[in-house]
This record gives sequence, structure tokens and C-alpha cells, in this order.
Amino acid sequence: MGMVTVKSGRLVFFVLIFMLLVSCSRVQPVATPVERMTVDPSVYAQGTTTLIESETTAEPQDIGEATSLPGPIPEVTPFLRIDSRINLLPAGFYLVFYDLEKKSLEALSFQIKLTTIATGNEIFEHSTNTIYAQVGEKLINLQTRENFLVSAFGDDENCEISSISKSGKMLAAGCANDGVKIFPIGSEWLTILPEEIQSPLQVLPQLSPNDEQVAFCMNDPLQEDASKMYRIELEKCMAGEACELQLISSSCDEPIYVWSPDAKMMAVAEQRQGIRLYDFVFGTKTVLLSPEQTLLMDELVWSPDGERIAFTRLEGSEKKPFSSIYLANIQGGEPRLFYQSEHPIKLVGWLNIITTFKPNARYVVLPFESQYWLKDAPSHDAFNLKQFIAGEKVRILDKSEMVAGEKWWQVQVAEFKGWVVENSLHFQDDWAYGLGSPVFEPGRRLIVKISGNDLRLREMPSLNGVVKRYLQPGMRLKIVDGPAVVDNYNWWLVEIEESKIYGWVVEEALWYASD
Repeated sequence: MGMVTVKSGRLVFFVLIFMLLVSCSRVQPVATPVERMTVDPSVYAQGTTTLIESETTAEPQDIGEATSLPGPIPEVTPFLRIDSRINLLPAGFYLVFYDLEKKSLEALSFQIKLTTIATGNEIFEHSTNTIYAQVGEKLINLQTRENFLVSAFGDDENCEISSISKSGKMLAAGCANDGVKIFPIGSEWLTILPEEIQSPLQVLPQLSPNDEQVAFCMNDPLQEDASKMYRIELEKCMAGEACELQLISSSCDEPIYVWSPDAKMMAVAEQRQGIRLYDFVFGTKTVLLSPEQTLLMDELVWSPDGERIAFTRLEGSEKKPFSSIYLANIQGGEPRLFYQSEHPIKLVGWLNIITTFKPNARYVVLPFESQYWLKDAPSHDAFNLKQFIAGEKVRILDKSEMVAGEKWWQVQVAEFKGWVVENSLHFQDDWAYGLGSPVFEPGRRLIVKISGNDLRLREMPSLNGVVKRYLQPGMRLKIVDGPAVVDNYNWWLVEIEESKIYGWVVEEALWYASD
């Protein structure tokens, strides 16, 4: 009898445990939306990063009664952690790319030095100058952390955002039903093309650098089996005036394409091979690089000064692939290998860092799509003294004023003295100002001049030495040893200062200056 009582007690105990487990298994976790947020850098111990996340809602999964799964798996929230070192980068141009293995956004200087400027869990759309990124439904300024809400599309619109303007004031998207849509920050999505000229898009739209035009590939409205590349003027189309399709190319065969900084030209690579330049001013088409010179490319970006085009391609073997970045001078010549990564990369664009304006600082005017004027007073409504021309030298004077949240500086351009707003869209530091004659001896520092473009850094002091790098104007070198007299030339062992890469260069006073 006692044994029966014990067994019954054990049975009741196990039954209670079983019922408790069953009841727990029926408790489903509640899926709550994760809000986008910008976390103040001060919450981090070192104050080095800012976390930017986008809103997402986990959709419950349809789980049948027979399954014992614990509940829905929430979607991964897209995030971009911005490293504050982006604001500490030295002045100059940087090529920016995603390292797909490290899941990081990297800035590559002309000194062949890499700086991580952000990390994230996916690839985000960026502006032409890389500063703005779309994270979820927000547009983020990577330098200031400002963010702007971007209206979501309806479930039936089937649209994809494909371009962010250089100034961060406008976005473009391609839609299955409405063709091209434009979103001015602070407004709503606008359908641009009139119904009578709408056709299915073959390539998503790309905004020109100053938001004045947009280019895309679309089926020919009059010939359904033909696809052509067009551009339109946004001001006319958005104002409801005659929206004229301006033909760029009568063929559109899986191209990648990019605007020049002043939007007067476009580089196009059909089937991702070769590069053709379309000049909108003269209406000409020229071959910059042949398919044999480029092979199969991945991305294409144009430098802020309009002098170079960079492209990437995947190389190596199937077991050990690597990515290479090449630079091509728009004046012609062979593309030059600039950088190789052991990891697969996705090229994003160029980043232009300029120093803060201060008295007696000197800058060079960059190409720009719209007219940019020197004013006779610190106001956008002031009289236009002179239109800026790309390549002009600008010297900052000792007067500045804050007007409507913008900092204006008095500057000298040739014989003109006037006012201009401080910004990085129109200027670049004048690294060539005040350079002295080069001195060739160990311990001295050199800077590569314009005349030394594509100067070869060799593994050995010989014309037959393997080329390790093609040095670009503005690159800073330190002389380590030499000279070695080979092939009737004086050779010097130099170090690229930031990246610590060593190699040999020929002594030629016209190619260098003292740094």
C-alpha cells in the first residue's frame, strides 16, 4: 500500500511538471518594433561611435499547432555604427568602399592608408560624396549625425531608392508602375515622368551632382523592344512643364554609369566592360578605355576634381579571389592599379575632406554642375561679383560672419574680393601652395607634383623593377636611403608616409617638391 502511495505521488509530480512545461511552451514572445535612434556618442566609454538604426517590425510567422517552435524570429534591424574618426581625416580625396568580409565602410587615402569610418550589417545607399547614407527610412549625415525622415512607399508601389544627391537634399527611386520618383527632403515622393512617356525602367535613376538632372534607362516609348538611356531636367519636370527626354545613348545594354562632377559628361560601361565618355556640351562620344583595358568591372566612380575615374574588379582565382581598384585619367592612357584588397569589396564613391576655413588658408575650386558665385556681401541675395571656375585658387581673408546659420568668409579670387559660404562641396585644400624645390637626401620629405602623375614606385632600383604602386599627385614620401645609380638614373628608396610602403623612385626635380 505504501508503495502504491509513493508511485502515485511521483505520478502526480511528473504530471504537474509536464503541465507546467506545456503551458510555458505556449507563451509566445511579443514582437515589438525597434525604433530608429541616434545615440549620443557620450554614452560610449571612448566616445568613438554613434549607432544609427532603422525601424523594423518583426512579422509573426504562421506556426501550425503541431509544431513546438518557441515563436517568431524577429527580423534583423539594419544598423550603421559611425566612427568619429571620419571627422579627423586629413584633408584630401578618399576612395570609399565596403569591405564585405569585415562589414565595414573604409576610406582609402592617396597615401594608401585605410580608415574605418563605419560598420554595419548591410550595404546602404550613399550620396555621390559618401556623406549621406540611407539607413532604413532615415537619411543620415555621417559627419554631423543629422538625420531626416524619408517617407515610406506603399505596399503596391514596388519602388527602389537608387540615388542620393550630393547635398543630401533629394533622393531618386525607380518604380515598376510610376517610373521615376523624386523625394525632396521635407516633402513627399513625386512622380516625375508624365504618363504618356512612361515605360518600364531597365536601369534605376541616378541624380546628377547638384540635383538638377536625373539619368536612367527606359524602354523606348515608341519601340518596345528597344531600351535607351535618357536624362531629364528636374526643375521643368517637377514644375509640371514640358518634361523632355534627352537622349544619351540609343543603346542600354546592362550599363553602369556615373555623372562627372559638373554634369557636363557621363562615363558609361555597357555590360560592365570598357568606358565611353558622353560629352553633353559638344554632343560627342569617345572611348576612354576599351573592354580589353577594363575587363569586367563592378563599380564606377568619378573623382571630385573631375580628373580621374576609379573602377573595381574581382581578380585572382576561385579559391583565392581579391578585389582591385584602378584609376583612369580622363585625358587617356592605361588604367593604373591603385589598391588591392584580400577581401571582396564594393566601391561606394569619393569622399572630399577639406580643412576648416581660417585666415590665409588656400583652396582650389572644384567642378560643379550649377553656377557658383562670389558675392559682394555675405548673403545669397547679394550682387554676383564673379562666377567661380573649376581650378581657380581661393585665399581666405580675415573676415567672417554667421548669417542664417551659415558661415560666410571674405575671400580673394584673382583680382576680386568678395564673400563665399564655407562648405566642402565646392572646394579642396590647395596642397600645392608654397611648395619648395625638392632636396634629394635621406631624411628629406617629398610631395609628388602634378607633373609626376602615375610616377612608378618600384620594388628594385631598376627600370626592370616590378611596379608596386603608381604614385598620385599630392602623395607624400620620405627618403630613406640612396642614391643607387642604375640604368643611368639616380634611384632613391622612399616610404609612403601614412601607409609605410617602401619602394624605389627615379630622381627627377620636375616630379617632386619639398613637403
